[in-house]
Amino acid sequence: MNEMNYYGWDIGGAHLKVAVVNRSQKLIYAKQYATPLWQGLNSLEQAFSDVMNNVVSGNSYHLVSMTGELVDIFSSRKQGVEKLNQICNNHLGNQYSLYSHNKGLLKGYAEIIVPDEVASANWHATAFYISQLIESGFFIDIGSTTTDIIPFSNKQILNKGYDDQSRLRHDELVYTGVIRTPLMALSQYVQFAGHVQGVCAEHFATTADVYRVLGLLDEDADMMLPADGGEKTIEASIMRLARMVGIDVDSIRDNSCLVELAEHYSRLQLMQLSEALKQVMSNVTGVDMVIVGAGAGEFLLKQLAKQLQFKFISFNELFDYEKQYAKETNLCAPAVALAQISCLHHSSS
Repeated sequence: MNEMNYYGWDIGGAHLKVAVVNRSQKLIYAKQYATPLWQGLNSLEQAFSDVMNNVVSGNSYHLVSMTGELVDIFSSRKQGVEKLNQICNNHLGNQYSLYSHNKGLLKGYAEIIVPDEVASANWHATAFYISQLIESGFFIDIGSTTTDIIPFSNKQILNKGYDDQSRLRHDELVYTGVIRTPLMALSQYVQFAGHVQGVCAEHFATTADVYRVLGLLDEDADMMLPADGGEKTIEASIMRLARMVGIDVDSIRDNSCLVELAEHYSRLQLMQLSEALKQVMSNVTGVDMVIVGAGAGEFLLKQLAKQLQFKFISFNELFDYEKQYAKETNLCAPAVALAQISCLHHSSS
C-alpha cells in the first residue's frame, strides 16, 4: 500500500471496522476488530495500534465515524465523543476527519466538535454513499446489535430522524441484531413444544445462539462472548436456548423442539424487521421496492426481501474489491462507505 490510500474507520460500541480503498476506488482491505468498549478503552487502543502498525503505510487520508459514544462507560454522549476523538487524534495525527450529518467532513484535530454533529453518524455515511449509486430504495444494515433502515431516492437520503432517539421513534433505528441481542428482548412468550409459554427474563441466550443452531451465522462475524461466557458450538447454543424456556437440555429426549424454538425466534426477529420497514415505507413516497443490504445479518435481509417481494442488492455489488474481502465488505459497510467518500472528496478537491 505505497500509493495514496483512503481509510474508513467506524468506531462502534462492540467493534472497530476499518476499510481501505485506493485512488481507483477499489477496496483493498477490510476488517472488523472486537473492541467491547463497555469493558474499557484498551481494546480500541490496541486495535488502532494494530492497524497503524500493520496496515497503514505511505500517504493516507482517514475518515472516521462513531457510535461507541453511547456506551455506558461514558457519563454522557458528549464525553464519549470527546474521548473517542482524542484516541483518533493520538493515533491518526492531523490526517483524519470526522464524518458529520450536516457539515460534511470535519477536521477532528483542529475544529471544535459539537457532539450532535458526529455522534452516531455511520448510517448516514453509508446511506449517502449508496444514494449516489442507486436510483431509489432502502438501505438496511443488520449488525450485531442494531439495524438501520434508511430510504433514499434521487441522490437524497429521506430519513425522518437524525439522532438515536428520533431514529428509534421513526423505526429507522431498530435495536435488534443477529449476535448480541438478548432473546428476552424479542418476546415475553414463545411457541415451544406445541404450547405458548412465557420465557425467562434473564440474559441466558442471544440471537447468535439462534443463528448458530440454524447454521446461518458466519462465525467470523461473531466476535463477542456468549451470554454465559461459554463455547460457541451448536450444542452449547442449544443448552442456552433450553434455559430460556426453563429446562435443562438433558431433561428432553429430542433436541428438535429446541431447533424449532430457534426457528421461532428467527421468525419473531424477521417480523420485527418487517414491521419496522413497513413503518419507514409509510413515511415516504415514490421509493422503489429495493433493499440494498449489508451487515452480519445480510442473510436475514435476503429472507425479508423475498417475503416482501423486494429486489435485493448486496452492498458489495456496488464497487470493486479484492475478492478475499468479499465477506468483510458487507460486514464493514460503514467503514467502506467512509473510505469511498474520503477518496471522492480528496479526488475532487
